[in-house]
This record gives sequence, C-alpha cells and structure tokens, in this order.
Amino acid sequence: GDPKAIPALRRVLLDDEETHMLRGHAAWALGRFRDSAAKEALRQALEQSLPCEVLAEVEVALDEHVDQGTSDGHEPAIQKATSPSEGASTTSEAPV
Repeated sequence: GDPKAIPALRRVLLDDEETHMLRGHAAWALGRFRDSAAKEALRQALEQSLPCEVLAEVEVALDEHVDQGTSDGHEPAIQKATSPSEGASTTSEAPV
C-alpha cells in the first residue's frame, strides 16, 4: 500500500464518530504497513476507549507488526476489555 494513505487511515481509526466497521477496516489496513507511522496510529488507538470490535482489529494489526519483526512488546488490550467486571456474581439462583 501507499504510505500516503496512513494519515487518512489514522483519522478514521481515531474518529469515534465513524462506524465500528469502518474503524476496524482502518486498523486492519494500518496493520499491513511496515511503517512506524502506522504502528504509532495503532498505539494511539489503544489509548482511547474503543468498542470491542475495533479494539480486536487494533490488536490483530499490532500483531501483524510483531509478525513483521517490528515488535514493541505491547500487551494485548483485548484481554482487559473482555474480562468480567469485578464483583460480578458468577452463580445464579433458581427461582423458588
């Protein structure tokens, strides 16, 4: 891909007014670039409160950078987003 697309993809990814699908596609596309600007845009997205669908795409995209030999030692944020709430009960009571 043309690295000139990175700024536009970054804007879409970080714009919370965009649809989750479009933001996820932008994350996917950024993951295909072997460019520090693409990787930085993905890192910036992790600093935002993202919908689970978008966060999952960002994690996959960052993994693409790891697979390409550009690892930054990031920890998967998807685990934090999908962990159960503290204090939530895991038992259910039968009706009496």
